[in-house]
Amino acid sequence: MKFAVQAAARPDGSTPDQTETLPDLKAVYRLFDADDVSFQAIIEPHCRHTREACQPGEEKLIINDTTELDFTSHRKTRGLGPIGNGGGRGFLVHSGLMLDATNRRIEGMAGQEIFYRIPAGTKRGAKNTRRRDPQRESAVWGRLIDRIGPPPPGVKWTHICDRGADDYEVFLRALGNNCGFVIRAAQLNRLVQAADGRSLPLKAFLEELPVRGERVVTGKATV
Repeated sequence: MKFAVQAAARPDGSTPDQTETLPDLKAVYRLFDADDVSFQAIIEPHCRHTREACQPGEEKLIINDTTELDFTSHRKTRGLGPIGNGGGRGFLVHSGLMLDATNRRIEGMAGQEIFYRIPAGTKRGAKNTRRRDPQRESAVWGRLIDRIGPPPPGVKWTHICDRGADDYEVFLRALGNNCGFVIRAAQLNRLVQAADGRSLPLKAFLEELPVRGERVVTGKATV
C-alpha cells in the first residue's frame, strides 16, 4: 500500500525515484520478485472495480488498442519478444479503457493483457490454419472482450476497436458477452449483403449509406 501511494504520486518516475529510502526500494524489489506478484494479479482488482462501478442506465465505451513497450536498450532483460519491425525488444499490452458515453469521463481500465509477438520465421503451419490459431496475435482482441465479460444488468457496453479486430470471431465474442461493437473495417473488398438482398463489396455498400456527421481535424504538417 505504501508503494502504491508513492507510485501514484510520481507515475512518471523510475522505481528508485518513487521510493523514499533505500530500504523502501529494496522492499519493492523483493515484492516484485515474489511468485504471487504478476501483472494480472495487480491490474485485475482495478479492472473489476471499474466494471462493477457501472450503474443501471449508464452507457460506456470500451476503447480497445495495443501499446508496444520498448526495452531494446535493456540488453540484460530476459523474457522479451520482438517489437516494431522486429529489430526492437519488448512486449505488448492490450488494453480496454472505459469511458462514459455521455460525458466522456474516463472511468478506468476495464481489462488488460500482456502478450508477446511471435518471432518472424517461426514455423506455424499453413496460412488457413494460422487464421484460427489461438496463439495468433490478432486473437488478443477477442480474449480481452472475454476477460472483460458482460456488462452488469441495465448497463450498455460498446467495444470500440481498430481494424486488427475486424474478425468474425471477435464479433461473436462481443455479441456473446451482450456487448455492442464498432470496429474499423480492414478488408473493404469483402462481399456483404444489403437490406434489399444485393451482394456487393463493403466499400460500395458504405458509399451508399447516408452521412451521419462530419468533423474537421486540424494538425500541424511535418516535412
